[in-house]
Amino acid sequence: MRSVCRSPGNVRWWLMVFSFLWAGGCGSIPPDRPELGLVSGIVMLDGKPLAGVTVTFNPKHGRSSMAITDEQGRYELSYLWNVKGAKVGRHTVSIATSQDDDSGPRSAVTRERIPEHYNTKSTLIAEVQPGENTIDIEPVSN
Repeated sequence: MRSVCRSPGNVRWWLMVFSFLWAGGCGSIPPDRPELGLVSGIVMLDGKPLAGVTVTFNPKHGRSSMAITDEQGRYELSYLWNVKGAKVGRHTVSIATSQDDDSGPRSAVTRERIPEHYNTKSTLIAEVQPGENTIDIEPVSN
């Protein structure tokens, strides 16, 4: 009895399927994807880098780009899970982070450390250009 993996017919069939998918554009850029610019930077609050902050760039029309800051407050936006960048143009930028409330041992309540005019009612605006963009975000706490 022959193994399915060793059957010459099956190997040729899989090679043909792979070739078809590869030649047909599997993994290629969709024709309706907008022009993107690479965006990275640092998020700081009161002169200190913010770790674990969600950074969202929202264009007026189209898909938002997002990132989460690392321990040094650095971020790099992703347009899709495997595509870095943000749509070229003007964006409203929001940043948000929650911290456990110290009110009790089982408290399920979290509080936002970032003022709402930087997240739910953001007034931050950024212009994404083609190519590489460094956009540092330094809101001030109230």
